[in-house]
Amino acid sequence: MELITSRLSLQPLSQNLMADAVRTGDPCVCLGLPADKLTREQRQMHRRVYMAKLQIGLRAPDAWLLCTSWQMVCRRTGELVGEVGFKGPPKWGELEIGYSTRAAHCNRGYMTEAVQALCRYAFRQTIRRVECVVATTRPDNVPSHRVLIKNGFRRAGERDGLFLWKLPGPNAPEG
Repeated sequence: MELITSRLSLQPLSQNLMADAVRTGDPCVCLGLPADKLTREQRQMHRRVYMAKLQIGLRAPDAWLLCTSWQMVCRRTGELVGEVGFKGPPKWGELEIGYSTRAAHCNRGYMTEAVQALCRYAFRQTIRRVECVVATTRPDNVPSHRVLIKNGFRRAGERDGLFLWKLPGPNAPEG
């Protein structure tokens, strides 16, 4: 499966590609793209995130697309722009989204486009009930706040010192 937007191809990592990403710490290699110039710390962070996503996804194989990392590839250049994904299957109808943009591609609207596409997918899929997509951000992460606001998210308080954002879906209960 692939999600296409006006400028992006969102490509989910399969279980095999996720396992390769855990091994290499570099999603580019898994997608057949030129290797990223990631620091050792960035590779270690990718390995930890991918290992957690892989373990969650293996416990919920029917909901793999709600657990994996979706790689954001620029349709014009073929470059990896960033990644977006959910942090596991929904809990009580809530699905948490996370994302990151490669530094060279910040402030171009790519993440706004990707978050919109992935949220639409979440609300339309029928594997697991999704009433609301949530996100957390650091209070000082203004670019991320803008991405969420542009996609219709509203501040809904705080969680563990982070801002909590919510986007109710079309099937969310009133109130």
